Amino acid sequence: MTENSPSAVLPPPRAGLPHLDVSAVVHRFGGRTVLEDVTFSLNPGEVACLVGENGAGKSTIVNILGGVLRPAGGVIHLAGSPVAFGSPADALRAGIGIVYQDLALCDNLTISENIFLARERTRRVPLVRALSRRDMEAEAAALLTSLTGASWDVNQKVSRLSGGQRQSVAIARAVLLDPSIIILDEPTAALSVRHVEEVHRLIRGLAERGRCVLLILHDLNEVAELADKVIALRHGRVIGVSERGAYTVDQLLLAINGVGQLPGPQVYRTDKDSTRDLD
Repeated sequence: MTENSPSAVLPPPRAGLPHLDVSAVVHRFGGRTVLEDVTFSLNPGEVACLVGENGAGKSTIVNILGGVLRPAGGVIHLAGSPVAFGSPADALRAGIGIVYQDLALCDNLTISENIFLARERTRRVPLVRALSRRDMEAEAAALLTSLTGASWDVNQKVSRLSGGQRQSVAIARAVLLDPSIIILDEPTAALSVRHVEEVHRLIRGLAERGRCVLLILHDLNEVAELADKVIALRHGRVIGVSERGAYTVDQLLLAINGVGQLPGPQVYRTDKDSTRDLD
């Protein structure tokens, strides 16, 4: 095995519990409350989706889970153990991988170079430490093939890839450390129908391998098709959690706009209970 081989440090699993449990999380920017009593859970092999209008709190939740922000209150359990992240590196070591909407790929680098960027495999040679390029190329190709079912030339520049291929490379980079939770921010934005279908297959494949997948999506028809569970947000609060088939797209649209309730096992607080301006 080459040196620098990364591995996720995960809490020991506990039977009968959700893999991720977010309980009563609160966050504030200055004196302004942007998340209030946010509670939801994710199970292994589940595709869940955060939905809500711009400013509903979706990105703040992702940044808390990714260690970018520290919550002002509440508890997060991962595999049954409480966790608190002081940095994105802490979240990554705990097994949370995030692909942001901009993908953060370097167009001037190859596919394999992007996947291993800042995680390069090295080997010892006399007096120096050299990159194990062949090992990285072989591992990158195998990883992409396992995710997409297609063969890849990992020596081509990322600048030559389609939107769907770029998304696949970004997801492969997140999967490299074998995270138990993958968070994808608008993974199908601006993609053609064919490439959207490719990304959907990739997402389902991640869930079939037992990973928790958390999405941010704005296309509610896509949400209804792809998500096993939808977590609806409005003004920094969870206003409904519903399983696939238990709601209609119209009901979801009305709920995130503050009209009516999203069908589910629990009744949530709505806008009518408060008029405070939350992000």
